[in-house]
Amino acid sequence: MGKASNTWLRHVAVAAAYALSYFILRSVSVSHFMLPAGLRLACLLWVPYRYWPALIVGEMIPLAYTSYDCVDQYGMTWALLNVFPQIALAMPIVVWFRRHVSLFGPKHAVNMGAVLLCALAISFAASWLDVAHVAVMQLPPGYVLPSALRLAVEYFLGGYIGILTLLPLLLMIRDARYSGKLHALPKHLPQSRLTLDFVCLLLPVLVLLVWLSVKASGEFLQVTRVAMFLPVAWLTLRHGWFGAALGGAAVSVGVMLTMTVLGDPAVLQAQAFIGFAVTTLLILGAHIATLRAREHKGQLDGQLALQLAQQGLYLGELRAQQTAQALQHMGRTFQHSQQQLLAQLRYLWPAVDEARIERQTEAAHRQVYRLADSLHPHTWRERGLPSEFREGAIAHALAELGVAYHCELSGSDLSRLAPDVHASLYRLACEAVVHLFGQKSMTGVQLVLRGGHTHGRRWAVLRVEGREGTDAPNHQAERLQLITRLGAVGQDIHALRDRARLYGGELHVKASSSSVRLTLLLHDSAGLAEA
Repeated sequence: MGKASNTWLRHVAVAAAYALSYFILRSVSVSHFMLPAGLRLACLLWVPYRYWPALIVGEMIPLAYTSYDCVDQYGMTWALLNVFPQIALAMPIVVWFRRHVSLFGPKHAVNMGAVLLCALAISFAASWLDVAHVAVMQLPPGYVLPSALRLAVEYFLGGYIGILTLLPLLLMIRDARYSGKLHALPKHLPQSRLTLDFVCLLLPVLVLLVWLSVKASGEFLQVTRVAMFLPVAWLTLRHGWFGAALGGAAVSVGVMLTMTVLGDPAVLQAQAFIGFAVTTLLILGAHIATLRAREHKGQLDGQLALQLAQQGLYLGELRAQQTAQALQHMGRTFQHSQQQLLAQLRYLWPAVDEARIERQTEAAHRQVYRLADSLHPHTWRERGLPSEFREGAIAHALAELGVAYHCELSGSDLSRLAPDVHASLYRLACEAVVHLFGQKSMTGVQLVLRGGHTHGRRWAVLRVEGREGTDAPNHQAERLQLITRLGAVGQDIHALRDRARLYGGELHVKASSSSVRLTLLLHDSAGLAEA
């Protein structure tokens, strides 16, 4: 019993809400600007089928009041026919479109062409019902009606323009609802770019043109009406069908305010132009919105690919770190085992050459340590990247070659960069040092690392500069030694540039007669910096 009672209450609420909305819109409408037509179609598109009988009752309530109020003026036949709701005539059309035509695409996107085609069909059917109303109307003696075709055109344009004025605005609210932005709409709407363009550009131009149209006549009046749609076209190009919906509604109201004589051919021309212009702009805006959605999806896919590539590089770095730690642990275990074995040999074989065995053990331990350090330097793990650049593997490798090394670090944002950016900076520095020795020997290497943030996003600039020496024949041997010592692979300029671009950066090479400089820019993968 309680569930049935709640169902009836919901139906009553739907009927009452629709009747009130219909009455309000009908009170501000005229025959050539029927806003209830837009409300009617919007309700049929979104309200579930089970509430459609409530919509019929809701429309009949204000119609019955109008028939009762005007029965003496227009006759009983008109009053009875007027009670028949146009929403009942539109229902079969909407049912066919909802079942056979995709009015709303994936992710609730609006198929603007199909919605407007449905609006045209409903307006056509409703126009002939309005003609029937006029045909049975009790008119004053001597009053001559226009032709039925002319009346049908007037009512068709009036209903269709009413749909074009109201329905796109309701579609905007529907889009905000399905995108999860409806609750924040009152807060973000005053700050949106669309609102700013609408208030600062379209409204002032529209008010000026409406004022000119009221005082104009003839061809100049038509020119001002056409000019009203120019800012709407600009708004459509910038904001898609949202701009066309908002601007088209405002301009439709503005053009209607300039119409003072009903039945005039100029009024029909203006109505036809409004219908054609707004329809074209809505379809164009929907196409623009689709193209921008595809572009945005492509950007998101590109960003996802970059993130996956960055994660892949960082996971490889983590595996190298784990391997280095395992090698160091294995080296310590091996050294401890050798010491225990040597202690046992002293008792079993007194004449054993302990010094030679200790030297071999120490050499093996150093080899394991160097291998682990080339995979992931222990200075980096224990004291961070700045210490590694100052006195880590790069400094030791160049010192073994007799090459002077100088490091400069600046910027407080370096320590706040993401770990994968630290890893890429170190690997790029190693590859850059190896690249310097690709052609000539170097007498000195300078590494400069600077960090900062611009527009809320952190960045790092790495500059590696080498002072060239002579064309020594052993520069390739030095390069191979650096590759082994630093765990590099000897990447070329193109590979280095590709890795920098993974982090939104770039690589620049500058060579002179005595030096070669590589400058790399990387952006933080963590995105916006903290305020």
